Amino acid sequence: MIIKILLISYFILFGIYLMFVANSANIRAWRKIAIFLLGAFAIFSILFPEITTNAADWLGVGRGADLLFYLTTVAVIYLGLHSYIRYRQIENRMVILVRKLALIEANQQLSIKEPTIGPKDSNTKNLPI
Repeated sequence: MIIKILLISYFILFGIYLMFVANSANIRAWRKIAIFLLGAFAIFSILFPEITTNAADWLGVGRGADLLFYLTTVAVIYLGLHSYIRYRQIENRMVILVRKLALIEANQQLSIKEPTIGPKDSNTKNLPI
């Protein structure tokens, strides 16, 4: 019974943290809904474990714990792939920005005339500093 109280408290506090504290403006509405539904499902599964067992039987999985393990595995793989794809997109954007910045700086350096030393008569060449 103590573990149920601890798990439910954890999911409630974690949901509150994600909804209100963790830069809530940057979290899209559908993600907030998904977080809420996942937390509600977790609390519901903790309070009524026989329902996950019934769902596992209906899906052809041995136990409810196995079903939750399989769902967690799929979620972790999805999150890993999503994070990798997002990282590659950000990396590609950064490469494009760095290239554009390098071109802008190169054009600015070419448009600035270098100072010269020496006399400016037509018989001598100006030497760059």
